[in-house]
Amino acid sequence: MAAVFAFGVEDASFVSPGTSPTYTDIPGVQEAELKMEIERVELKGDDDILGTFFHSPKAGITLKNCVLDLQTIATVTGDTVESSGGVEKLPIGTQNALNPPTFMLRLKVKAKDKDTGNQKSVYVYLYKCQGSIKLEGIKYGENVTCTIEADCLPHTKDERNQTLSAPARGRIEIASS
Repeated sequence: MAAVFAFGVEDASFVSPGTSPTYTDIPGVQEAELKMEIERVELKGDDDILGTFFHSPKAGITLKNCVLDLQTIATVTGDTVESSGGVEKLPIGTQNALNPPTFMLRLKVKAKDKDTGNQKSVYVYLYKCQGSIKLEGIKYGENVTCTIEADCLPHTKDERNQTLSAPARGRIEIASS
């Protein structure tokens, strides 16, 4: 059974699924936080808790990066980067934000085998994300960060377009570096 010590997000990429998936770097990734929750209802009766019912699994990702990359924003919002006279422009606050596209993500985390200390990599695949962009730190003396906040939705295919045995939000794998 694989067990590792994991340390820091090393890379984040958008995934274009296919038999040979392609990966588009999200530059300057600083932080990634994946939250997974399940609603829980206690079944009460006879002045006791008789059971528990779990329902409505939910997952979300927050990905913060220090590079303001217009193509990253466009991928999340569904807007289009325009180039004219050496100036690149991206509209913000459009109607596309009300129905953003879905996208697939892959995160790479540095790791070491817990027993041997050998270098490993942890990959987190999120099959179907939908979200928004937040720009933070737009003030004197601070680095501007671009944060992707997205819901991770159930999906029936992985990054190689292979059908999953049951809908999933993603997977975690541990590989040799």
